[in-house]
Amino acid sequence: MDQLSIYLPGILLAYTAFLLSIMSPGPNILAIMGTSMGVGRSSGLALAMGVASGSFCWALLTALGLSTLLASYALALTLIKIIGGLFLLWLAYKSLRAATSRHDIEAQALDGGERTRPGYYLRGFTIQMTNPKAALA
Repeated sequence: MDQLSIYLPGILLAYTAFLLSIMSPGPNILAIMGTSMGVGRSSGLALAMGVASGSFCWALLTALGLSTLLASYALALTLIKIIGGLFLLWLAYKSLRAATSRHDIEAQALDGGERTRPGYYLRGFTIQMTNPKAALA
């Protein structure tokens, strides 16, 4: 019991940070709300199921020791960081080009036509799997 009192403050701090992180809305919640209001309840539910599946995958990867694997192979982690950094630079370049263009912004439909329920499910799964906050929580 004495050992528990040593680690209890750190455990409580970690769970407090986790709860605050979970309570704040992220891109997944905003996507679910926007889809439900704009397209319909069933499409929003399909998106939410995709987000839930993505959360389950993060939990499964954590339980299987992905962090231990990446800690063992520092080169893999470095490679992931470099690829992620290059991707962010590409997004910054696209944002800069869009911001400096002289065209007026017009609302237009997304390419690909109407999305199906499996399409919304896949979109939710992708949003959750690429959400950095989900990986840390």
